[in-house]
Amino acid sequence: MRSTGEQVLFLTLAIIAASCSKSANPSAPEPIQTYMGTWTGAVTSDVIGIGSGTVTLDSGIKSSSGPILFGQWSFTFADSRFNASGTVTAGSVPDTGAFVLLFSEALVPCPSEPGGVGEHSRAASLTFTPSRMYGSYIAAACPGGTMDLMRR
Repeated sequence: MRSTGEQVLFLTLAIIAASCSKSANPSAPEPIQTYMGTWTGAVTSDVIGIGSGTVTLDSGIKSSSGPILFGQWSFTFADSRFNASGTVTAGSVPDTGAFVLLFSEALVPCPSEPGGVGEHSRAASLTFTPSRMYGSYIAAACPGGTMDLMRR
């Protein structure tokens, strides 16, 4: 079972994304360009160990609560069943300092499911700096892990 705090972060970003406007908002706290780019580094699963990840944030919109970004992701692990890619949505959660990434569904290690594998999305709550984003992720009711990505 994941903590209430992690669940709240996931739902908060979903609400922000649903309520945002595509019109420019000069009062947005941070420019979209602060987050744009390609980020690479370690992605560690609590079940299968360390892998590598790439997240490319290449478009976005401004909302009254801050930018919402869109892009692609790919992860590679020693167990190739969990190599995957897809789309990602990202944004800052107001008043928390968290930068959240919501990944499209992919196979994840999940010991509680048949065969030890499930197809779920991941949600990461990260600390963001202009050159690095790092923190933990969850994968539905399955074990998660950590990410440490540097701007390329």
